[in-house]
Amino acid sequence: MQLGIRGWVRNCADESVEAMLCGPEPDLQTMLKRLRRGPVMARVESMEIRWLDITPENSGFQIIYP
Repeated sequence: MQLGIRGWVRNCADESVEAMLCGPEPDLQTMLKRLRRGPVMARVESMEIRWLDITPENSGFQIIYP
């Protein structure tokens, strides 16, 4: 939310995390740096990034809980 990015993030059953993020590319690059670092007690082993040319229907950010 600090970066003004729109989209969502959710935990998956296989313990991975999936996210769909939309915003200006410089802000997205900043977010990707933060995601690579992860939260304090997390270990980020790998990331798969796909760039898509879409516009989300919502204008906010959601955390989706299973």
